[in-house]
Amino acid sequence: TAPVAQATTAPVAQATTAPVAQATTAPVAQATTAPVAQATTAPVAQATTA
Repeated sequence: TAPVAQATTAPVAQATTAPVAQATTAPVAQATTAPVAQATTAPVAQATTA
């Protein structure tokens, strides 16, 4: 959480925020925010909380 997050927030995040983010924010983001997000917030969260 310390060393890994730092490396992903600098080089990886920057590259994904420019070319990848643009493409993922339109078609991919919409699909992931509806079906994927909902499924992860219901079954996954509940199983981890119990």
